[in-house]
This record gives sequence, structure tokens and C-alpha cells, in this order.
Amino acid sequence: MPLTFIPTTTGTAFLLTGTISPLSGHYSVTLDNITTNYTGQSPFTKLDSLLFFASGLDPQAPHRVEVVNDDGALLALQADGFRVFSLGDPM
Repeated sequence: MPLTFIPTTTGTAFLLTGTISPLSGHYSVTLDNITTNYTGQSPFTKLDSLLFFASGLDPQAPHRVEVVNDDGALLALQADGFRVFSLGDPM
């Protein structure tokens, strides 16, 4: 089942952090209907790794992000690993 994140605010950049390790596998990230495939597999374990980054997003539009574990291997995302950045004054 995919993990879906839909921001309640708009933003100009988005990043996803989590774990890379020998037990990690393939995952895909779909941002605004564009899917890209990745692997979290690494010869070492690192808990706070950048798994996905996008910038140049339309600040006036909501953005839908879907993360899918493609092969059932380890996909560990950080609890605070969904980060949205925007331009302008903070609310």
C-alpha cells in the first residue's frame, strides 16, 4: 500500500529522508503524476539519508506525493522526513 502525503499548504521544494542500508530495496516516488524509481540499497547503513528532493514547484498549487515500496524490502522513512519549503513570510 502506498504512503501518500498531501501537504495542506503549498511549497516550492520538497524533500524526503529515511534509511539506506544493505536490507533496503527499490522504491518509487510520484510527485504531481511524475514517477521516478530509486534504490535505498547501500553497502552501509545511514539513518538520515536524502531519499528524494524536488525544487522549482509552483508555490500556488497543491502538490501530491506518493511513495511506494516496490519490492517489499526495507523502506524506512523518518517520522519528520517529509519536509516542504516555501518562499515568503512564515505563517
